[in-house]
Amino acid sequence: MQASRQLSSSQDSKEPDSKPLVVIVGAGLAGTILGRTLESQGISIQIWDQPNLGSASQVAAGIWCPINFHRLIPGWRAEEAVHKMLDFFAEEERNFEIPLMHLVPYWKPLQEEEQVAHWRRKMEEYPDWLDISEGDQEAQAMKRICQHWDVKAWGIVKASGWLNVEQYLQACHAAWALKGCFVQELYQESTVSDVFGEGHSKMIVDARGFYAWKEQQSLSAMRPAQGELVEFELEGWPQNILFKKELFIQPLGGQRFRAGATFEWDRLSPVPTEEGKARLNADLHKMLGPWWPKVKNLTYKAGIRPSSHDRRPYVGADPKSSNRFVFNGFGAKGVLLAPMMAEELTKFMIHHQPLHPEAAVGR
Repeated sequence: MQASRQLSSSQDSKEPDSKPLVVIVGAGLAGTILGRTLESQGISIQIWDQPNLGSASQVAAGIWCPINFHRLIPGWRAEEAVHKMLDFFAEEERNFEIPLMHLVPYWKPLQEEEQVAHWRRKMEEYPDWLDISEGDQEAQAMKRICQHWDVKAWGIVKASGWLNVEQYLQACHAAWALKGCFVQELYQESTVSDVFGEGHSKMIVDARGFYAWKEQQSLSAMRPAQGELVEFELEGWPQNILFKKELFIQPLGGQRFRAGATFEWDRLSPVPTEEGKARLNADLHKMLGPWWPKVKNLTYKAGIRPSSHDRRPYVGADPKSSNRFVFNGFGAKGVLLAPMMAEELTKFMIHHQPLHPEAAVGR
C-alpha cells in the first residue's frame, strides 16, 4: 500500500502560493482520466484510490458507441466527445507505448424489413457513423455464422470500439506510484495538508462514482445501476466485430469474449448474483443458439455504475464549498465522455472557464 508519506521529494518542498494542487478522490476510470488531463497541463495532483468492492471501473467493458441503438440518434454531445476521446487515448498510447484502443465496428442484426428501412433512413442522417451490410461477402459470412438469427441485413455503427480499461488503469496507477502521488487508502484531508503544507492552492475533486452518492446531497438525483457481465471462451466466433442483440458480445482476443450487461436499479449488489447469472446465461444461450454448447470457462463479474438520472454526467463545483468539485455520473459512458469533460473541468478549475450547463452538479 502506498501511503501519503511516500510522496516524492520534488513534491515535499513548499511551492509558490499560485501553484495549484488538485487532490482527486477516486482512481477509477473517471478520476484517472481527470488526473492525466490535469498532469498534461502541468498541474500537480495527488490521487487517492478508494478500493471498494463493486467499483464499476474494475469490471467495465470499456465499450464506446456514439449512437443510441434504440432510437438510432447520437448520444449527448457525442460528436464532440468522439474526437476528444480518440485524441486523448491516442496520446496515452504514445505515452505508455502500449495499445489501448480497439477500433471495432458494432453490428446489429436487422430481422424485419421495417428495421432495415429505418436504419437506411438514419444512415442518410449520420453517414459518418452508420452503415448497412446485406449482400457483400462479409455480410453473407456473418449470416452463415448467425443463421439462427434469420438476418435480413446488418446495421453497422462504424465509429465504435473499446478501451482496455484494466490495462489503462494499471499503467496510470503504476506511473503515479513511481512519482509518489498515488495513495491507496481511505482519503484523509488532514494527511494531504501535512504533506504539502500551505504552499499550494488546494482543490479537491470527488470522483468516487457510486460511493459518493451515499454521502453527497448534491448527487441525490443520481440513479446508480448494478450491472453484471460474463466472460467466456468460444472457438470459431468472429473476433473482429462487436455484436448487439439480447446482449453485447465483445471480442477480447484469443477466442475469449465478454457479454452483458444487465441493468438493475433496485438490487445494487457489488458481487455477482444468482439472478444475474441466470439472466446472462438465458440471454447468451438465446443469442448464441447452436454455439452455446461450445462455450467454455464462464466467469461472472459485477459492478455498480454511477449512472445519472438523465444520462449526463455531474461535473462542476460542489455547491457547499469553493474548493471542492465533482466528477461523476458517467454510467456506462466513461470512456466516451470523460476525456472531454475532464478537459472542461480542468479549464473551469484553473482558468475559470464556464462549464456546460447540462452537466451541472445538483441539477
